[in-house]
Amino acid sequence: QNRIHAYVEIAYGLRSLFMVQPGLGRREFSEAVSQLGVDQRYPGVKNVAFTRYVRAEQRAAFEQRVRADRSLDPRGYPDFAIRPPGDRDEYFVADYLWPLRGSESVHGLDISAQPANLASMRYARDSGQPVASGPFDLLQEVSERTGFVVRVPVFSALPTAPSQTPEPASFLGSVAVTMRVLDLFQNLEREGMLRGMGVAWTDEGSPLSSPSAAGAGLPMYSSLKPGITDRREFSQVLRVYGRDWQMDFPSVEPRRAGGL
Repeated sequence: QNRIHAYVEIAYGLRSLFMVQPGLGRREFSEAVSQLGVDQRYPGVKNVAFTRYVRAEQRAAFEQRVRADRSLDPRGYPDFAIRPPGDRDEYFVADYLWPLRGSESVHGLDISAQPANLASMRYARDSGQPVASGPFDLLQEVSERTGFVVRVPVFSALPTAPSQTPEPASFLGSVAVTMRVLDLFQNLEREGMLRGMGVAWTDEGSPLSSPSAAGAGLPMYSSLKPGITDRREFSQVLRVYGRDWQMDFPSVEPRRAGGL
């Protein structure tokens, strides 16, 4: 839980920049993430993104603006287009990405193609609150692809009261921190925090959405080996940013006779 909270703080810090400067550019975003030392201080982070809200009538101008943006790459992005193709009323597009290398397949992705991710985006927009997504496959991975996102909505002006829903025109998008589940647990193991324990992690869905919401009841990670899957020594449901996660921790080390 503490680790996920730390990732959300990254998103809050970057959101503050957009609040001060709604037109924050690609280079400024990349430099801000670098200055936070994300790659050194948060090794479980796969990427940090600004997912931009684009209405249908803004699409052509947005795509042209990105193609001509040479602030980071002198070549610009001449082939940039929102993906998947098709006419929709609104788009939630992965616009700024850090690092871009390794995440090229995500650049321009309309997360409408990932239902679990889209559900978290819409909840963040409608509530003004940070939210964790259900699990989904990371496009940039070829194996062990399960990942999830924590995102914080970005508005040109925040609502004056928690119960007040911002007007759609004030919603700019969200800052999202993406994690690969395998990387998260490998880092915990390297730090000695899972010594002698197996872990099974299941996403149980969200009380914030309908029971049929994508992601509910899906396994996210398991280090368990055959023969110990039923020996649960500690279990708990964690509610973290709108997701319910079932965590089971059976011991994987034999007990000594006579107890402790």
